[in-house]
Amino acid sequence: MTAYCQEIEDLKIFCDAFAESHFSVKDNGEWTAIFERKGERIALSKKKDGKIFSIDSGNLVAGNFKSLLASKQFSNIKYLARSVLHEYSFSSDNFMNVPFKLHGNTEVTDFNGVETFLSHLAQGGVVGLEGPAGAGKTHFIERLAAESAKSLHTGSSVRPLIIPVVSAGKILSAIDDRIDGSLSALRANFNRSELPCLMRNGLISIAIDGFDELSDSRGYDNSWSALRELLRDVGAGGLILLSGRDSFISIDVLKDFIGNSLNIIGLSLHSLNIGFPKASDVCSWISKENHKWVPYMQEAKERFEDFSWLRRPFFVSQISKMDPELFLNTDDEPIISLCSAMVTREVDKIGIPSEVSPKSGENIVYSILMEAARTMLDYEIDYVDPSLLEVAVEVACEEHASGNEDFSRALSSRAKTLSLLEPAPGTGDRNNRKFAHEKIKAFFYSRYLIDEIPSDSPSPLGLRRGQLTLSDLSVFSALLRTKKSESIHNLFTALTHRLKQEVVGGIVSSNLGALLIACLPEDRQSKHARISGWQIMDSVFPVSPAGTLKDIYFNRMDVRGCNLSQVIFENCEVGEAIVSTDTRFGTTSPICHSMIVEDASGLEIKLRDSNEISDHINNLQVVYRQKSSPNLPDTLEPESESGLIDFSQNSADLSGPQGAVHTISSQ
Repeated sequence: MTAYCQEIEDLKIFCDAFAESHFSVKDNGEWTAIFERKGERIALSKKKDGKIFSIDSGNLVAGNFKSLLASKQFSNIKYLARSVLHEYSFSSDNFMNVPFKLHGNTEVTDFNGVETFLSHLAQGGVVGLEGPAGAGKTHFIERLAAESAKSLHTGSSVRPLIIPVVSAGKILSAIDDRIDGSLSALRANFNRSELPCLMRNGLISIAIDGFDELSDSRGYDNSWSALRELLRDVGAGGLILLSGRDSFISIDVLKDFIGNSLNIIGLSLHSLNIGFPKASDVCSWISKENHKWVPYMQEAKERFEDFSWLRRPFFVSQISKMDPELFLNTDDEPIISLCSAMVTREVDKIGIPSEVSPKSGENIVYSILMEAARTMLDYEIDYVDPSLLEVAVEVACEEHASGNEDFSRALSSRAKTLSLLEPAPGTGDRNNRKFAHEKIKAFFYSRYLIDEIPSDSPSPLGLRRGQLTLSDLSVFSALLRTKKSESIHNLFTALTHRLKQEVVGGIVSSNLGALLIACLPEDRQSKHARISGWQIMDSVFPVSPAGTLKDIYFNRMDVRGCNLSQVIFENCEVGEAIVSTDTRFGTTSPICHSMIVEDASGLEIKLRDSNEISDHINNLQVVYRQKSSPNLPDTLEPESESGLIDFSQNSADLSGPQGAVHTISSQ
């Protein structure tokens, strides 16, 4: 198709449905187009020199076709740039420099280097923006968008405007809905169906943030299918960024799922990796921000090396404000200490009345934020509006500070200023709020689950609608380790009762099963559990669990740092196992179809060959037998049925007190 014929086809996309229109093209490249858009008559004529005139007035409308599409009648790109800048201006400054790598090897020293790399792809390409959870991928995309909008607004550059497309916690069967939602929030003058034309002509690029979150009960097939459809619509032009965790947006995965489509269209495929700053750089930054940390730098460096995700710039900024001893001298996982300390700080800031105890003040803050997290998960959104926060405040104050109406009203008016919440750009209302990080949201939702699951109420709606991720489950597991064994046992028992009422293969059964795995007993002297016959999407194991797992399929199983010598695997399969160099297996192991091996520095290697995976598991077993006590634990041998707590989905009933045989039946 010639360029001028393609221009006519592009204009037809903007026509109102069922409205009269006329299009004609001459061999010399001239064309005329008469149609209606949004009820307004548009009559255009293009001359041989490329300039476009109004048929009605004879005035010059645009110097070329790209300028026409940028005009107010079509994309209104200048207005859209101001809207993007208004939404994302707060992201124009990063907290600290983070390392970037192109194609896994070439270092990019700064943000400007990345911008230069992407500008060369403006006329066509797909870039997988990969990095660990919390590396700052969202902030990076928002900053890219703000900088591109700033360049267009000031006229300093003609690069495409980058539009962030956020998942907003949705479980989608198509990307189209999310694209339309993001465009609507920015008050764009066009929609998803008109977007490909603007991308082909170099006006718009899109960055789909959290692509690895766009899954449903069938996995990610629908998301990949929707992406391939978008690529076909755009054709050989336009830049698309996809952000996600390393193992999901790696160059190999992208080649597998969209490689053929890209080859047919003629688009290039690239990889951009964003990592965490070094522990030494983090400590240097903190010591400059808060001199109280200077005497604790060595201990802080060790903590940041052990928990790499803490080096995410937002967490670093929050940690720098904390008391060093409060953060470092605790046995809790860092996310637990971090959130708990921030809640304590918040109680001091909101001005609790003297007749309300500090503990009640903490309960009020926890209650508000737990309700916010519950709402997000229940309704598959990534933000809450001010009215929800006001209701949450009223409920919390009624329960924990009854009779203090003045305080309740004051707190309602400032609920959106809680430091653990921040503005939610792209949602259509500047007063909407989201959690500053997914791990913080997971912390408060985990607290809600621990309180709610033992109750008599139905299983939480969020567990029925959305899939708990590895990040969610790791926070849940960390919070469990701060609870007394009796509380964990009660939660364990409640989960078995709830799981008995569910069918295999559903989202809720997968989530309940994953929570049950996280609650596996770690007491080697106790009778371990028996769980069988379930399908679990994501799972995070305790550090040293005991149990027998039979006929279970895990989509992903995170056993980094786990000693599984007490776990007996019988006919279990794993789609992707995530292990570390200190993971230990006993005499049995599941069949793993792929494996991610994390070394001591946090670098990951993906194995797909079945022989390599088998050899690696065997090596972990050999390492265990060589370096551990020469006597194998007795619990490596299967116990008698009377010594097991049985959670088999094929069993008939659930009965018996603690210590007796428990069974689960899926209806």
